[in-house]
Amino acid sequence: MHNAFHASLLTPYRPDTKLKRRSPPLPPVSLTDGSVEYEVDKILRSRTRRGRTQYLVSWKGYSDTKNQWISAADLHSPALLRAFLSRGKA
Repeated sequence: MHNAFHASLLTPYRPDTKLKRRSPPLPPVSLTDGSVEYEVDKILRSRTRRGRTQYLVSWKGYSDTKNQWISAADLHSPALLRAFLSRGKA
């Protein structure tokens, strides 16, 4: 037995056009000082790394594959942070 197959069994790749169509992600928010910031949709988890608290955030308009751990100092969503901490998941 050989781990090969006949070329007649191959077919060209055609992307599936019926897959979930998503609207393009929302653009980042531009701040008055010229910096750019993305909007946090929700805070999912927290952890401590090297003595610093980090939060796993979901970005508004982006899929879960773009979730990211960010430091508490970089989290500029005080209302979401209060809601997360009040749920007792810290």
